[in-house]
Amino acid sequence: TMTGGAVTLGADITVDTTNNGGSPTGAAVNFSGSTSTISGSQRLTLRAGTAGAVTLGGTVGSIPLSSLTITGNSITQSSNVKGPAKAR
Repeated sequence: TMTGGAVTLGADITVDTTNNGGSPTGAAVNFSGSTSTISGSQRLTLRAGTAGAVTLGGTVGSIPLSSLTITGNSITQSSNVKGPAKAR
């Protein structure tokens, strides 16, 4: 799974290369390049499996995500990850 540009989430999203566990080794999930930003006040789940790598090249949460869950053999994050503001 790859993208090279900005992604704005309009709903909760799961990217699952394991076919819901049916293929546990999975595959790579790449949001490559510094312009590959992910934003939107939604939940994002990335599942790359036991052999898949997750690569996040740009800022995650320029509009803060409500949650971010990542599983994979390796995870590479090249920029900032921003979550929701916490109430004080």
